[in-house]
Amino acid sequence: MKKSPSLGFRWARPTETRSARGPYGPALRGREGIFDSFTASQPTSVAEIRTKFEESLAGAKAVMSRWGERDLATVWRFQKGGKDLMALPKAAMLRALVLNHHVHHRGQLTVYLRLLDVPLPSVYGPSADENPFMPKG
Repeated sequence: MKKSPSLGFRWARPTETRSARGPYGPALRGREGIFDSFTASQPTSVAEIRTKFEESLAGAKAVMSRWGERDLATVWRFQKGGKDLMALPKAAMLRALVLNHHVHHRGQLTVYLRLLDVPLPSVYGPSADENPFMPKG
Protein backbone atom coordinates (compact mmCIF):
# COMPACT_ATOMS: atom_id res chain seq x y z
CA MET A 1 0.00 0.00 0.00
CA LYS A 2 2.97 2.31 0.53
CA LYS A 3 3.81 1.95 -3.14
CA SER A 4 0.34 2.84 -4.38
CA PRO A 5 -1.39 5.47 -2.21
CA SER A 6 -3.08 6.97 -5.27
CA LEU A 7 -5.07 3.78 -5.86
CA GLY A 8 -7.47 4.57 -3.07
CA PHE A 9 -9.60 1.46 -2.78
CA ARG A 10 -9.28 0.32 -6.40
CA TRP A 11 -7.15 -2.54 -5.10
CA ALA A 12 -10.25 -3.93 -3.38
CA ARG A 13 -11.90 -4.65 -6.73
CA PRO A 14 -9.39 -5.17 -9.54
CA THR A 15 -11.89 -6.96 -11.78
CA GLU A 16 -15.64 -6.74 -12.37
CA THR A 17 -16.17 -10.26 -11.03
CA ARG A 18 -14.63 -9.39 -7.65
CA SER A 19 -16.91 -8.25 -4.84
CA ALA A 20 -16.74 -4.50 -4.23
CA ARG A 21 -16.70 -4.97 -0.46
CA GLY A 22 -12.93 -4.84 -0.20
CA PRO A 23 -12.24 -7.18 2.73
CA TYR A 24 -8.46 -7.19 2.43
CA GLY A 25 -7.78 -3.86 4.11
CA PRO A 26 -9.23 -5.05 7.43
CA ALA A 27 -7.28 -8.30 7.13
CA LEU A 28 -4.02 -6.43 6.61
CA ARG A 29 -4.49 -3.78 9.23
CA GLY A 30 -5.28 -6.31 11.95
CA ARG A 31 -8.25 -7.51 13.90
CA GLU A 32 -9.35 -5.52 16.91
CA GLY A 33 -9.63 -7.80 19.89
CA ILE A 34 -8.67 -10.98 18.04
CA PHE A 35 -7.57 -12.45 21.33
CA ASP A 36 -10.92 -11.88 23.02
CA SER A 37 -13.57 -11.08 20.42
CA PHE A 38 -13.94 -10.16 16.77
CA THR A 39 -15.19 -6.89 15.35
CA ALA A 40 -14.60 -5.97 11.72
CA SER A 41 -15.08 -2.50 10.32
CA GLN A 42 -14.82 -1.08 6.82
CA PRO A 43 -11.93 1.38 6.48
CA THR A 44 -12.41 4.70 4.71
CA SER A 45 -8.81 5.35 3.64
CA VAL A 46 -5.43 3.71 3.18
CA ALA A 47 -4.12 5.93 5.99
CA GLU A 48 -6.78 4.51 8.32
CA ILE A 49 -5.74 0.96 7.43
CA ARG A 50 -2.10 1.76 8.24
CA THR A 51 -3.00 3.47 11.53
CA LYS A 52 -5.29 0.65 12.66
CA PHE A 53 -2.68 -1.93 11.69
CA GLU A 54 0.00 -0.19 13.79
CA GLU A 55 -2.40 0.13 16.75
CA SER A 56 -3.44 -3.51 16.43
CA LEU A 57 0.19 -4.65 16.20
CA ALA A 58 1.15 -2.71 19.33
CA GLY A 59 -1.83 -4.17 21.22
CA ALA A 60 -1.03 -7.72 20.11
CA LYS A 61 2.62 -7.34 21.16
CA ALA A 62 1.54 -6.08 24.58
CA VAL A 63 -0.86 -9.00 25.11
CA MET A 64 1.49 -11.69 23.81
CA SER A 65 4.46 -10.39 25.81
CA ARG A 66 2.55 -11.38 28.94
CA TRP A 67 1.76 -14.92 27.74
CA GLY A 68 3.80 -17.84 29.02
CA GLU A 69 3.65 -21.52 28.08
CA ARG A 70 0.61 -22.11 30.28
CA ASP A 71 -1.28 -19.27 28.60
CA LEU A 72 -0.41 -20.54 25.11
CA ALA A 73 -1.80 -23.97 26.04
CA THR A 74 -5.18 -22.60 27.15
CA VAL A 75 -8.05 -22.94 24.71
CA TRP A 76 -9.03 -19.95 22.59
CA ARG A 77 -12.63 -20.02 21.38
CA PHE A 78 -14.35 -18.34 18.47
CA GLN A 79 -18.04 -18.34 19.28
CA LYS A 80 -21.30 -17.24 17.74
CA GLY A 81 -24.40 -17.18 19.86
CA GLY A 82 -22.58 -18.98 22.66
CA LYS A 83 -21.70 -21.90 20.39
CA ASP A 84 -18.08 -22.75 19.57
CA LEU A 85 -17.31 -22.32 15.90
CA MET A 86 -13.63 -22.98 16.57
CA ALA A 87 -11.70 -23.99 19.68
CA LEU A 88 -7.95 -24.57 19.78
CA PRO A 89 -4.95 -23.78 21.97
CA LYS A 90 -3.83 -20.15 21.75
CA ALA A 91 -0.48 -21.22 20.28
CA ALA A 92 -2.28 -23.01 17.41
CA MET A 93 -4.62 -20.02 16.96
CA LEU A 94 -1.64 -17.70 16.60
CA ARG A 95 -0.12 -19.91 13.95
CA ALA A 96 -3.31 -20.72 12.01
CA LEU A 97 -5.28 -17.49 12.23
CA VAL A 98 -2.77 -14.77 12.81
CA LEU A 99 0.29 -15.88 10.85
CA ASN A 100 -1.00 -18.19 8.11
CA HIS A 101 -4.18 -16.24 7.44
CA HIS A 102 -2.30 -12.93 7.32
CA VAL A 103 0.16 -14.38 4.80
CA HIS A 104 -2.76 -15.68 2.72
CA HIS A 105 -4.41 -12.24 2.48
CA ARG A 106 -1.11 -10.53 1.81
CA GLY A 107 -0.61 -12.88 -1.13
CA GLN A 108 -4.08 -12.06 -2.44
CA LEU A 109 -3.31 -8.36 -2.23
CA THR A 110 -0.12 -8.79 -4.26
CA VAL A 111 -2.13 -10.54 -6.99
CA TYR A 112 -4.69 -7.71 -6.99
CA LEU A 113 -1.98 -5.06 -7.20
CA ARG A 114 -0.31 -6.94 -10.06
CA LEU A 115 -3.67 -6.98 -11.92
CA LEU A 116 -3.70 -3.18 -11.53
CA ASP A 117 -0.14 -2.88 -12.92
CA VAL A 118 1.23 -1.64 -9.59
CA PRO A 119 4.96 -2.43 -9.17
CA LEU A 120 5.28 -4.93 -6.33
CA PRO A 121 7.84 -4.43 -3.60
CA SER A 122 9.94 -7.27 -2.27
CA VAL A 123 7.61 -8.96 0.21
CA TYR A 124 8.98 -12.45 0.88
CA GLY A 125 11.99 -12.10 -1.38
CA PRO A 126 12.65 -10.45 -4.74
CA SER A 127 9.69 -9.52 -6.91
CA ALA A 128 9.75 -8.93 -10.66
CA ASP A 129 9.80 -5.20 -9.87
CA GLU A 130 12.17 -4.97 -6.92
CA ASN A 131 15.17 -7.02 -5.88
CA PRO A 132 16.89 -5.67 -2.78
CA PHE A 133 19.54 -8.37 -3.07
CA MET A 134 20.95 -7.24 -6.41
CA PRO A 135 23.86 -4.80 -6.37
CA LYS A 136 22.91 -1.32 -7.57
CA GLY A 137 24.55 0.16 -10.59
